[in-house]
Amino acid sequence: MDDDAQLMVNFQRGDSGAFDVLVGKYHVQVINIIYRFLGRVDVAEDLAQDVFVKVYQAAPVYKPTAKFSTWLYRIVANYCLNYRRDRAGRAVVPMSALGKEEGRPVDFAVEHDASKALEADELRGAVRAALRSLPPKQRLAVILDKYRGLSHREIGRALGSSEKAVKSLLARARENLRRMLAPHIK
Repeated sequence: MDDDAQLMVNFQRGDSGAFDVLVGKYHVQVINIIYRFLGRVDVAEDLAQDVFVKVYQAAPVYKPTAKFSTWLYRIVANYCLNYRRDRAGRAVVPMSALGKEEGRPVDFAVEHDASKALEADELRGAVRAALRSLPPKQRLAVILDKYRGLSHREIGRALGSSEKAVKSLLARARENLRRMLAPHIK
């Protein structure tokens, strides 16, 4: 059993501090995943709160059969997909950037040259737009793979799919991203 699963078991047994530790460890990660999926920081913060309420409520029935993070990301994935489904057809205006990654400010300007910084900003915008245009399951698979570093097996558990299905999903997502980003890559 991983340490986080043990914390959840401790919370089941009445240790409220264990839940606080889990929230402290995963709060920024959950916001980042939701933000990358939906492109709206305000919604990401609200849904992150909902995710942790769900974790709190699910504690009595939690069973440490997988890594805690995989179980948590399954809840996050469901919230993202449900939010998207419930708002299908409604316009979503994306925020420009979250400004934080893993709790640290993001320094996007690698070089001080203004024209290179502008090109980098344009490419980041194109990548964000391409990612947002992927079908929801492909987008979540890419986010969990590239931004969270989950294995195909863990992604499969989070999305309710097999490892083979995740590999196929990621291959289709990469092909879609390659096609959409071709005009931006020299």
